[in-house]
Amino acid sequence: KEMAKRNLTSILIGVGGSATVDGGMGMAMAIGVKFYSKNGKQLRQGGGFLGNLSNIDISGIDEKIKKIKITVLCDVKNPLTGKYGASRVFAPQKGATEQMVKLLEKNLSHFAEIIRKQLKKDIENVPGSGAAGGIAAGLMAFLDAKLVEGSRYIAEKLNLEKHMKNCDFVITGEGKIDGQTKFGKAILPVIETAKKFNVPVIALCGQKSSDAEILRKYGLTSIFSIVPGPVTLEESLGNAEKFLIKTSQELAYLIKCLSKNKLNC
Repeated sequence: KEMAKRNLTSILIGVGGSATVDGGMGMAMAIGVKFYSKNGKQLRQGGGFLGNLSNIDISGIDEKIKKIKITVLCDVKNPLTGKYGASRVFAPQKGATEQMVKLLEKNLSHFAEIIRKQLKKDIENVPGSGAAGGIAAGLMAFLDAKLVEGSRYIAEKLNLEKHMKNCDFVITGEGKIDGQTKFGKAILPVIETAKKFNVPVIALCGQKSSDAEILRKYGLTSIFSIVPGPVTLEESLGNAEKFLIKTSQELAYLIKCLSKNKLNC
């Protein structure tokens, strides 16, 4: 709404890391969309209530907002529903139980079907629509937003290829590196660009999952966790800077050794 007041013609919206799985319902309500059940009552906000959705009223959206060109920078390529959708992948990370995940998946599928029938838009299987608990899908449905891979968009704006093609190696990082990284997390375009120029990529992370091995085929050379040993989550977060510095030092010693091409460093 504030953007409309300023008469902007286009905006970029970065999505990811939300604490919601509601398909963008809360966002939509904030700009004037109303959601009704079969008995005509307005639904309460939240993904858990979308199963009762029967009708969507978009007449409350300001016409000025509709005229704004919106580009959504998604942090992942996951669709709204399915095996790799918002509910199954992200809801557990936000505290949802198995029963909640099943309910949210069912509700988001129903939500997508209502949008398909009433608004004539198919948001369910679009890459990136599951970002931020489905907020990306809601932006598509109610504001005709265009979804793009956020990390790749930034990489292009930074002209990453130009800076990387003459590198000897690349050091990157992420909080947790796992199979989910291949769905568009920030380090993916770094890895893929480096592979294009045959540049080794070293990744530092707080946690490495066993399924992170799949990233080898995308161009990732090696992964190092900065955590020195068994620690609590609180200790890990509280000492992240110290752990990162220490691991970086050890990595620098190794690189220095290898650059001298000596075994006895």
